[in-house]
Amino acid sequence: MKESTAAGVELRPDISVGIRFAEWLRKNHPTIAAKYKDYLHWTAAGEFPARQYENAAWPLFVEFVDTVWLVEAAPQYFKTRDPKALAYLPRLLPAPRKKVS
Repeated sequence: MKESTAAGVELRPDISVGIRFAEWLRKNHPTIAAKYKDYLHWTAAGEFPARQYENAAWPLFVEFVDTVWLVEAAPQYFKTRDPKALAYLPRLLPAPRKKVS
């Protein structure tokens, strides 16, 4: 699987997603946040400490990516790595909420 742009810029938001997810999980689901194993995650750049959460955290991870990371972090992440991807980001973002008067 290709994990870089045509220009060779690596597209792997592991750390960007992982750190924010851990914080979000501690704040919103502390019981599940406490259930993880430490392991060394390998990439071409080296090995890095990471957390492996229980499978029960998967739906929360999907919720986090859809509602937090894509909205708050993805624009800056792709702006510096693959600006062309920014044109597609609105298709992934949830529709803006209507204000209730």
